[in-house]
Amino acid sequence: MHTKIENKQGNLIPRMYIQGKIEVEQTETMAFPESAIIKDGDRFFVFTVEPEGKDWSFKPVEVILGQKNDTWVSVQFTNEIEPDTKFAYNNAYYLIAEMKKGSTGHSH
Repeated sequence: MHTKIENKQGNLIPRMYIQGKIEVEQTETMAFPESAIIKDGDRFFVFTVEPEGKDWSFKPVEVILGQKNDTWVSVQFTNEIEPDTKFAYNNAYYLIAEMKKGSTGHSH
């Protein structure tokens, strides 16, 4: 593919390679940063966030991954999600580790 690029600031030289993106369609989708998505086995999850007294409650919600754009990934939910649902946008590895620690721990 060849294109003409304006070099208004003079930073480009002839035959220099550049990387760009071309939008071919416009679709509205839910997307999350990679840091908000965790893989557990063959499934992927994001975490919902809800206030629980003075603390916060995090619950995993299964998603199906779509296209990736830089560090963002489009997702589809396997179950219907309420429109006002809040999500954690980072630390998914920490959240799943804490969740598993709590479910595999034992009391004395």
